[in-house]
Amino acid sequence: CSHITSAMLLVACHLSTVAWLLSMNSCACCVTRLPAMCRLQVSQLEGIRKREEASLRVLQQEHEAVKKEQFRAGQGLHALRSREQELVAEIAGGQSQSRNLTARLKALDEQLLRQGELMYAVDLNLQVGAAQQSEAERGCMLQRLRQLQ
Repeated sequence: CSHITSAMLLVACHLSTVAWLLSMNSCACCVTRLPAMCRLQVSQLEGIRKREEASLRVLQQEHEAVKKEQFRAGQGLHALRSREQELVAEIAGGQSQSRNLTARLKALDEQLLRQGELMYAVDLNLQVGAAQQSEAERGCMLQRLRQLQ
């Protein structure tokens, strides 16, 4: 019978009363078929509820898996950022050390140059002194030779 609408059936099933249906001026065939129709409707709704609960459980499991994966990814990201900070600090330290070593090399080069200049001056003075000594010795020898003659 098409006299009973879905909304009427739901209300009748929820109220579990035939009196409500009779108050709606329904025909006798609708009233006698109401319990079977309610059981069918309840059975269909129960099937829908079970499917939705199963779907909800699957979604909750997926949600938990995504949360765990996101947590692991967050931990990995944190570890990578920590490593990045360590590397940046290490690079900055290396650059500072490189600047210090460059300055030290420059100072050593300047010191080497000064020592080279000093060595040259000492060598020159030695040569000049040796030449003067040689000249003085020659002068002494000439003077002795003159005295001997």
